[in-house]
Amino acid sequence: MNRYDPTGSCDQTRALLLDMAEGSLDGAEAEAVRVHVADCPSCAADLRALSASWAALPDAKPASPSAEVRRRVLGRASAPVGSAPAGRPEAAAWSVRHWVGAAAVVMLATASAVGVSQLTRGPGAPGVSQGDLTAPGGRTQLALGDPIPSFAARDVFTGEPVSLDELRGDVVILNVWATWCLPCESEMPSMERLYRDLGPRGLRIVALSIDRESTHMVRRWVEERGLTFTVLHDSDGAFERAFAGSGVPETYVFDRAGALVQHVVGPRRWDEPASASHLSGLLQSDG
Repeated sequence: MNRYDPTGSCDQTRALLLDMAEGSLDGAEAEAVRVHVADCPSCAADLRALSASWAALPDAKPASPSAEVRRRVLGRASAPVGSAPAGRPEAAAWSVRHWVGAAAVVMLATASAVGVSQLTRGPGAPGVSQGDLTAPGGRTQLALGDPIPSFAARDVFTGEPVSLDELRGDVVILNVWATWCLPCESEMPSMERLYRDLGPRGLRIVALSIDRESTHMVRRWVEERGLTFTVLHDSDGAFERAFAGSGVPETYVFDRAGALVQHVVGPRRWDEPASASHLSGLLQSDG
């Protein structure tokens, strides 16, 4: 039986927000939280902020909750400035407003540290093919020079499957994100501006949502922000199982030949001059 029903109060919902942020809440309780958050802007903002704080810790991986990480997330929120983090309290005992304040500090620190970091791995093993996605132990990392994977997910507007490797011939930005990720939301407007500027020249932006929420909720989130580039929904976590990512947001840039040329961890202002100039150069290439 659920600890509360979908019409529960904000206090009841907030008692489970940390579990939701870390990815350890599922089933009926997760759906109940989603129902409440969908109709409560305050709780929705709290969940996004807490999720950003969770994602900012390098060892806080979705679906792999750690008691120590949970303790430090809440410790950041509850401990006075300059003091050592306290032990993990029960989630219901702490006001989510403390979590939000801590999340803002963590998010700013993370944005300055990794927001514009570009990983420069050398060429590695061949890229993952569709067949590899179901192979035991097939989880890998994309390296510079690898081909764009033949991974497919459904478009949130049309419902039709879109395969990434079919986009070969265009410059493709593949952005892995989630609606609960505040840094993801912060970079979306710059991606939209970039797309409107360079889309007519052959730039494809594909935002791959890893939300466990319904496609309808993801589509509504996208509509509310006026995004016009392609948005796909990987609701069953196939991309996460196939590739060893670094969290969200995470972005891969492929040239016209379909080769990975840039890997960015964290949020970025995609329409800033340096980034836009680099992408313009890729668009001028024949691949």
